[in-house]
This record gives sequence, C-alpha cells and structure tokens, in this order.
Amino acid sequence: MTNEAGSSTTAGTGSPGSRPVRDPAGLTAPAAVGLALLTLGWLGAMIWSARAQLRGAEFAEIAITVAANAVPVLVQGALVAGLGAGLLASNLLVRRGRTNASTRFLAATGAGLLVGTVAALTVHFTYYSGTANMVLAGTTVAAATIGGAVAGFLLTPAAGAVAAGTLTAYLMVLVLSLFTDNLRSLFGAGETQESQVAAAQWVSRTSSLAAGLAAGLVVFAYLRWSLRRAQAHSKTLGLPPYLLAGAGTGLLLLIAEAITQFGGRSILDVAGSLSEADSIVQRVIGGSRWDHAIIVLFVGALAAVIAYGRTLEPKRHPEDEAQESAAVSR
Repeated sequence: MTNEAGSSTTAGTGSPGSRPVRDPAGLTAPAAVGLALLTLGWLGAMIWSARAQLRGAEFAEIAITVAANAVPVLVQGALVAGLGAGLLASNLLVRRGRTNASTRFLAATGAGLLVGTVAALTVHFTYYSGTANMVLAGTTVAAATIGGAVAGFLLTPAAGAVAAGTLTAYLMVLVLSLFTDNLRSLFGAGETQESQVAAAQWVSRTSSLAAGLAAGLVVFAYLRWSLRRAQAHSKTLGLPPYLLAGAGTGLLLLIAEAITQFGGRSILDVAGSLSEADSIVQRVIGGSRWDHAIIVLFVGALAAVIAYGRTLEPKRHPEDEAQESAAVSR
C-alpha cells in the first residue's frame, strides 16, 4: 500500500474508442476535497466541544479531569484531520503528475503540520491558560502531523478509504452514544452495580463492533469506487489492500491512543492522582480506548475482506469450461 508508483501511470487511454483515462492506475482518490473538509469540520467540532466543557468546569479539579478527557478527543480529531489534509495534498500532486513517493510524503506531512499548527494556535488562544493548555496544543499538532504523514505513506485511494472509514467509525460511535440508556436497559442494567457495569461493557463492545463493521464496509465501497473511476477492475487490486485499509481505522485509533498516552501523560497523571477513584477511572477509560481500537481494527479488516470475497467469481475447472465450449459448438 505504499506509494511506490512511477509518473508514467498518470496518463493513458482506456479501451479503443473510449475517452482517455486521466488516471488509469487508480492513483487518485475520489472526493478528496470533500473528505478533507469533513475531517477538518470534525476537528473543529472536537475543539469546540472540548472548549465548551473546559469553560464549564467551575473547579480546578474538575478542569483537570475534563482536560484529561479532552486529550484523546482532540488527538483523534487532529489525526483524522491531518490525514484528510495530507490526502488532499497528495491527491493534488498526483493529478499534476507528481507521483514521486518522497515528494508526496513531504507534501502530505507538511499539510498535516499546517492543520495541526492552526488547530494548536486555536486551542492555545481560546482555551484557559496553563500547562494543560500547552499539552493539549502540543498533542494536537503532533497528531495532525502524524496523520498527514500516514496519508503520504499510503497510496491516495487507500488514504481516502481510511479517512472515510475513520469518519464513519467516529460517526457510528456518536450516534450510538445517543442511545446509551436504551442499550444499557437492553443489556440488563438494573439496580445493582454489577449489572450496570456488565451492561456498560456490552454497550462499549457493541459500539466498537458497529464502528468496525461500518468502517470496513465503507473502506471496501470506497476502494471499489476509486478503481471504477479509473476504469480498472476491482480484482486487479487484490486482497491485501482491502485487508490493510479495512484495518486502517483501528490502526489510526491505536496511533491516537499512543499519542494520548505519550503526549498527554502529564495531564493524565495529574487527573489520576486526585483520588483513588479518579486513578481507577483513568485506567478503565484508557483501557477501554485500547480495547475499542483493537476491536475496530479486526472487525474492520474482516468486514472489508468478506465484502471483497463476495465479489469474486467461483473458480471454474478446466473440465467445466470444456463442457461449456462443447455445448456451445453444438
């Protein structure tokens, strides 16, 4: 899935009598502008949401806890926004015939850095002042830059598929969060603490499964779409790109959690040191994010692979083909 393509693949023709194919090798990503705008919009929404929660914190202890919860939100938003910006930059270069891997990687990384810098400045000047503010801004710019680098590393259709799948997973989790109480009741949440904890775990697993399934199917559909636009048959892509792109959303979530744990460690430690209960909560929440990422990774990859497998025609034996040829000749 790395972008080791030559410049000769950006021009060509289709079948005889058809119009020239602008991208016969399928190196451009469809709807790259739309995906970039959506990812930037998602980052803006996450910045605004975290700001509103921080502004509403009346006490320092609450503000620290809110800041700790804001770190993964901003990191995930910045990571996918950097991916979207890098996708757009890489796509523009491909359309201009600049398919050199190093050039595209640098351009995509630079685009992610630009998005991250603007987001970090927004966080710095609109959030409250203090060390936590600097940590939030720093992790935001780091996540966006890494997202851009991921887009530069992948072929543009794969980067577009991962961006689309990740947005779908985020949206699925958001939608299901609106029905948390209903789902808890469905999974048997009662008056006891044990039943409430068990129901909460099943709600979390359901959210992860739904997010992974939706992401994998969107990845498959996007890759098929990009190849059809290039007048290339889906079989020419093979199984590995579908597998890796299907797992891409989960991989991004794992990267986001690694950035959160490394870059936001100071805030997370302070939030966990407020009390024993806060320490337990931070460990449980952090563990649930790791679990969510792993489930999304495997379910997304499996969904994309199964969807791809259903498009394959059954293998025909030479004897069957010979019998059909004999029947036709008669």
